Amino acid sequence: VAFTQKEIDGDDAIYNGVYTGCARMIEVAALWSLSGGALGAAIGGAIAIYRRDLEMSPLRFALAAGLITAAASFFVGSVEYRCLLVALTVLAMTDLKHRIVPDELTLGLIVAGLIFALIGPRDLALACIGGLIGGSVLWALRAIWLKTKGEEALGLGDVKLLAGIGTFMGPFALPEIVFWAATGGIGLALLMALRPNRDPEIPFGATLGAACWLYLAAGPLM
Repeated sequence: VAFTQKEIDGDDAIYNGVYTGCARMIEVAALWSLSGGALGAAIGGAIAIYRRDLEMSPLRFALAAGLITAAASFFVGSVEYRCLLVALTVLAMTDLKHRIVPDELTLGLIVAGLIFALIGPRDLALACIGGLIGGSVLWALRAIWLKTKGEEALGLGDVKLLAGIGTFMGPFALPEIVFWAATGGIGLALLMALRPNRDPEIPFGATLGAACWLYLAAGPLM
């Protein structure tokens, strides 16, 4: 079958267009991922330097936070959710290693979530309601457990963390996020029970962060 020069030129133009488009998409995705990693490294390093009580190497902590957020940035497409992702990553790392959920990040999440709702397309009222419900539910559970059992089942850092998540995600996402966080917490507790000399404290802040990650990446699953 003979092809005319016009047909060949047309095929070449299509190929070049597809190639250029794919190359551009890869370039944009790489830059988006690298900038997310840089933001994660900056915040992780700053927390490690500021919170001397955590006794973390700023360089190692910044590198780990940067690598994780660079990989996870592929799953989020907005600046506000990237900021949430970075904060959740650093919070999960500090909670897993030191059982500490820094106020600098949880309170910052609450403020940032409200600011993004104020200047962006999200409803500010829903952001406020999400923050109130998120904080109130965990605070109530914490108070009830403390009253009946005489011990703390949840830290105030977890309460403030869910309030911050609520300001970003709104009230309707919270039930599923809490469900997956509780499921992850149970699974983590079972794994920890197999270890000798285990730490009795469950890092619920880390499972909350992972559950919110899952919701951001996959959307509602229930």
